[in-house]
Amino acid sequence: MPAKDSTHVKAVSLLLLLFIFIMIARNLSLQDVADDAYYVTVLDNTSLWNFIHSRYIEWSGRTLLEAIMVSSIQTPIFWKIAIPGTLFLLVYQIWKLTLKNHCSPYIGSLAIIFLMFMMSGEVAAWGAWWVTGYYNYLLPVALGVFGFSIIVYKSKHSTLVKILGVFAVATACQQEQVALALIASILVICIYRKTTGSSIYFELIAFTLGLISFILLMSAPGNYHRFQEEISWLPDFINMGLVEKLMLGVDRINAHATDASNRLFLIAIVMTLLATYLKNTPWHLKPVILALLCFFVFNILLSQQELGSYTNKLSFNSYASPDHWYSYNMFISYSITLLVYGVMACSVIYIADRYDELLKYLGALALAVGVTMVLAFSPTVYASGARVLYLHDVLLVIYSCLMLSKIINIRALHKETKILEAPFI
Repeated sequence: MPAKDSTHVKAVSLLLLLFIFIMIARNLSLQDVADDAYYVTVLDNTSLWNFIHSRYIEWSGRTLLEAIMVSSIQTPIFWKIAIPGTLFLLVYQIWKLTLKNHCSPYIGSLAIIFLMFMMSGEVAAWGAWWVTGYYNYLLPVALGVFGFSIIVYKSKHSTLVKILGVFAVATACQQEQVALALIASILVICIYRKTTGSSIYFELIAFTLGLISFILLMSAPGNYHRFQEEISWLPDFINMGLVEKLMLGVDRINAHATDASNRLFLIAIVMTLLATYLKNTPWHLKPVILALLCFFVFNILLSQQELGSYTNKLSFNSYASPDHWYSYNMFISYSITLLVYGVMACSVIYIADRYDELLKYLGALALAVGVTMVLAFSPTVYASGARVLYLHDVLLVIYSCLMLSKIINIRALHKETKILEAPFI
């Protein structure tokens, strides 16, 4: 159990959280052009029902999210409170899923917000602080994590909270990346709990409603019309094979991994390195894994220092183009990025002591890669910008918190072992 915070610690923590809330809220504003300007006035000449019906037929299946957006975006006080409030909801649910046994919600929330602020500024700007981006990224991500948390701790919640959790899952599944990650996660929980003999009726209800929501999203007639419009962003997309499309996903992952402003990736590697180093269980590959993880850390740091020849040979922090197809450094960079994720996956297999731990560690890491790779199946893989990496970065925050929790557990076990061995020394 976490130690109780003193009154002073709680007061300081609450003041800092309030300061963060106010600073975020007061600096939010609508853009005068593009999506913000469109959605603010879209209901001036039509009803909500007519709007969401026409959108479903002509453009997008995100019916619930867009209904919430157009109903509230013209009210600044709503989203000025909702955006930081949703961020705090997300942070609190991450604390529940990862660090609740080690620290209070006050300290835990501050630590996780610190990690969230390590996110690339561009990703955060377009995935959370941009008002339209909030409704399409931060909101469904937070609702998805909230719904997932309710499922994980279902025995500790009332029927009303469970209903809210199911509604949150259904709403979150109106966003493609979130839906894939959430449905996969709930399915894994169902299978795992079924093998342990636990009841999974609630999980199946949430899974079914989430799946129905996702099917309605993907089967919207507007998706075809939208595809025809957006193919202009990547005209050769329809002629690409599976491998070529997957390489687009790898290119996006590599560009983000080598982005100097992406501090979360570096933190995730360092956390993995520390957890691997601290665990005492023998493993003949451990020295090699530790050496590779150290190399990855210093490779990222050195690449960000713009060290001329070194940076140009081992790092490629741009998107692929015809000018780079014969550049060996691009493929070296791809290989290093994929190797990083592979080595981290091997590390968490070693770090995990139980099967449920393995599912959590490996699941967060695999989903982070998976929700980025699926971008390769859209012609807007590049045109969508940085906002589509928001879920990837949130999953890296969750992964880093899980690693931190494991590090604390390992350190506590070492102390207990020393205490038990002391009388015999």
